[in-house]
Amino acid sequence: MRFDAFHSDHPWVLDALEGLAAEWVASGRGRIGVKALFEQLRWDGLAEAGERPFRLDNSFTSHYARILRELHPEWADLIEVRRLRSVR
Repeated sequence: MRFDAFHSDHPWVLDALEGLAAEWVASGRGRIGVKALFEQLRWDGLAEAGERPFRLDNSFTSHYARILRELHPEWADLIEVRRLRSVR
């Protein structure tokens, strides 16, 4: 439930992760962990969050990894998936 609420409130996060993953895949650099993409979002700044307080919860990375693999089955071998730790 926590993930679903977060995902609903911040749909741009998936869009941003998808864009970063697409860039990574296009570069031909091989496998990528969504945690690395989270860190890049943090590093680049969270302008899309606007004025609302915002925090990327590391326990959501495996949910986003599964969504990205579902949206892009061709990336399945490139996106690492780990055990789910948070409750949807």
